[in-house]
Amino acid sequence: MRPRRHHRAAGRDSVTAIRSIAKAGQLLALFSSEHPVIRVGEASRRLGLTRSTVSRLFSTLAGAGIVALDESGVGYRPGPRVLALAQLATGWMSLRGVALPVMRELVSSTRETVGLHIRSGDHRVCIEVVPSPQELRWVAALGVPLPLHAGSAGKVLLAHAPADDLDRYLRAGLRALTAHTITDARKFRAELARVRRAGYAVSVDERAVNVSGVAAPVRDALGTVIAVLACAGPTSRWTRRAMERAAPAVVAAADRISRTLGYRASRPTSSTRKGCA
Repeated sequence: MRPRRHHRAAGRDSVTAIRSIAKAGQLLALFSSEHPVIRVGEASRRLGLTRSTVSRLFSTLAGAGIVALDESGVGYRPGPRVLALAQLATGWMSLRGVALPVMRELVSSTRETVGLHIRSGDHRVCIEVVPSPQELRWVAALGVPLPLHAGSAGKVLLAHAPADDLDRYLRAGLRALTAHTITDARKFRAELARVRRAGYAVSVDERAVNVSGVAAPVRDALGTVIAVLACAGPTSRWTRRAMERAAPAVVAAADRISRTLGYRASRPTSSTRKGCA
């Protein structure tokens, strides 16, 4: 009986934590250009929460640097952590703005869908896409997490990951998504070595049947691979031979974005300095 009481208590704690997070989110949503500083009493009134609850939320958020006491000492404003996150978000928006014209040109030349992908934890997500003008086409869903080990974009990201990060990822196992997904760690490492040598990755039906792609890395001013430019289409038309012919154009497009972001090929890359696998 004692373990059951423990599980029930743990469950209640989880629910309480989730509710607190939701309230904190509502509290942060009160900030705006018209209301850059929020007082406890004002937040209590607008959210329908007690002053003591709002005060505890503000104190917790202040401890994490998400809010900070205003100079007056009676209100709170967004803290340094929020500013750091805002700068990060702005960086991705700038990346999309730089990449979009290049992506459109690549679609015009290849007539296949072009996507811009970034890493998010142990997944990749597409943050911008320009669809193929053809009726039969592949179009990425923005913001949807996809496995790193299946597909050309994910292989580029893993090919330039630090060695310890790649080791950790491989230890978790490579799940088969199709009959063509590489699930053997040794073969996968060999594939990543080919990606680094060639400067691009090719995948045929690895993540989804009848979807193939070719992808190249996008680097920032320090040489770190921060994104991947991928050109994808139906395997029936976007064959390995067609992708190999298009690979130089994909690499050139990714390089154009990298140069606009400040990258110069003569500089040592961050992945090399960190001991890329």
